[in-house]
Amino acid sequence: LRAWERQLRGPAAAQFGGVKVVVANVSPKPHPRLEEMKRELAGNDAFVFIEHVEAQRDQRVSRAEATGNVPNSSVRKQTRDVARAMKECRGLGDVYLFLEDDMELCDHGLEAIDHMLRKATVYHGNWLAVRCSFGMNGIFLHDEDLDEFAAYLLQHQARRPPDHLVVEWYAGETEQSARYKGDRTLCSFRYNIFDHLGKVSTLRTNLSPAYPRCFEELKILFEVEAFNAVECPRDDLWPCNVSEAQKAELPSKQWPLWKPPMRLAMPR
Repeated sequence: LRAWERQLRGPAAAQFGGVKVVVANVSPKPHPRLEEMKRELAGNDAFVFIEHVEAQRDQRVSRAEATGNVPNSSVRKQTRDVARAMKECRGLGDVYLFLEDDMELCDHGLEAIDHMLRKATVYHGNWLAVRCSFGMNGIFLHDEDLDEFAAYLLQHQARRPPDHLVVEWYAGETEQSARYKGDRTLCSFRYNIFDHLGKVSTLRTNLSPAYPRCFEELKILFEVEAFNAVECPRDDLWPCNVSEAQKAELPSKQWPLWKPPMRLAMPR
């Protein structure tokens, strides 16, 4: 949240008519850090805090029966939480961005968002989604598509986890999602603009693998949603099968690659 607050005070924020960061609390347990941020950001109109605590969880699949890709009750609850958050945000803006609470916006991230969204519109008009990170994070949808995708999540919550359902939805991998997608384009930004801070996935119990850091290339996505460097070797948005005049409107940029912090060797 502090990364967003800092960048929303910077020059890149002027490119947007207004940004709302909606923070949904989905747990009834005490959350001291959340309360700390509520106090710190009180009076800042860019931040909205809402409560999304379900009264009861369903138990259709036990943890013992579930696998990493078969949702147990906890994962299905997360799916419903995502759908409810989308409904809460309906009408707040032109586009919606999925965020996870352990993903920090990289420096220059807001500048990159402005670049990729304008470029996606120049290249593909009414695009369906723009991908700029991994997991259930860094996915842009248009506001008018939120109701449809929320309904899709609720309908299929017992079949796959939300980070898989979103891919099959915007890639048109099922008859239902393909019918809605039509000829609209799924776009992928070349670089990751969020830094992953978590160690263990809340969707799967195993430790998280090594993920790309700030502005490293996104090479861990499903093939259907990943940036294709063979097709677009000199571009930062895929697909790039557009005219040279369109490409000239927003040329690719050099983004500041993440570097590990320096460590000084101290003599003994």
